[in-house]
Parts: sequence; C-alpha cells; structure tokens
Amino acid sequence: MNKLNLQAQAPPMKEPHPLSVSVEHGARLLGIGRTTMWACVSSGLVAVVRLSNRTLIPFAELELLMARPQEDIDAALKAFKESREARGER
Repeated sequence: MNKLNLQAQAPPMKEPHPLSVSVEHGARLLGIGRTTMWACVSSGLVAVVRLSNRTLIPFAELELLMARPQEDIDAALKAFKESREARGER
C-alpha cells in the first residue's frame, strides 16, 4: 500500500521586501524627500523601470544607493542641480 506523507510542510517564504517601489515610497524608506529622490533618478544615481505610467525603483537600487560613497552622491546631485539651473529650471 502507498503511505501518505503526513508531515507538515513549511509554508513558502514571503519576500522580505517588494521587488520594486514607487519613487515616493523609496523616498520614505530612505528618509529623504520626494524631490531628492527624483533628483537621484534624473541624475542616474538610481535606475528605474517604467511600466505603463508608473516609475518604479527596483529595491536593489535603493540598497546600491545606500552603499555609494557620500562624495559620489553629493557630486551627482550637485551636477544635476547645476544643469537644471543652466536650463532655467527651478
């Protein structure tokens, strides 16, 4: 006769975090403002995925941003701000 396996199986593990987050949610997770997060996206510090009308940040990109040297972040944001000012944007 066939024996049934009656051992309880562990439930599948849940993802510890979402695969991607909105720019606004990413800013909240990092404790920075939305404008600063959008500057990180626009300057290329953070790669994004555009799906339909949504701009999503892969969670790994937030971790990479946090691992970058502060000098790199400051330099990229300063260059982004200067390029906006040169174009007459706020």
